[in-house]
Amino acid sequence: ALIKLGQAVLSLPHMDWGTPGMEALVAGAPALGILGGLVLWGYGLWWQVMAVVSVLPALRTLPFNLGWWGFIFPNGIFTAATAAIYDFTHMDAFKIMTAIFTCTVVLLWVVVMLLTLQGTWHGNLFHAPCLAERDAAAAAAAIAAEATPKEGEASAGEEGMVTELIKQGSGGLERSDATGASASV
Repeated sequence: ALIKLGQAVLSLPHMDWGTPGMEALVAGAPALGILGGLVLWGYGLWWQVMAVVSVLPALRTLPFNLGWWGFIFPNGIFTAATAAIYDFTHMDAFKIMTAIFTCTVVLLWVVVMLLTLQGTWHGNLFHAPCLAERDAAAAAAAIAAEATPKEGEASAGEEGMVTELIKQGSGGLERSDATGASASV
């Protein structure tokens, strides 16, 4: 984009900039655009190398998920930027890198697409372990809520104690629960 902006300055209609320094700046805009574009491209290349070096060793143990699609977009944009620099500079190095990056992005896209189709087919693509833990906690809370007696109802344990006392013939005047606390019935 900086290279294109540097070129666009030259296509502006001739204007009286008022100072001689502005004339020189306008004349040097394409060179500043190229310089800025190459600096940003180099910065992108640095991060590309760092990403590959850090992800490659863990790739075998990294489970596939939909986040892998995040690898595609930045690599595609970097490839497009490399092609734009080649279009402007016509340097063979950028032509070769554009070809290599294009093949890499296409290969990466095919691999991620195949893994996505495989995960969809087997049904494990949309499984998130963090959601499974949340669902298990919600199920445990629902079971606990069902086991807790509602206000005015006796719990299963209380009903069992009352039934047992009646069978023993105590008349139900007093009963004790498992904790040893006594209550009148």
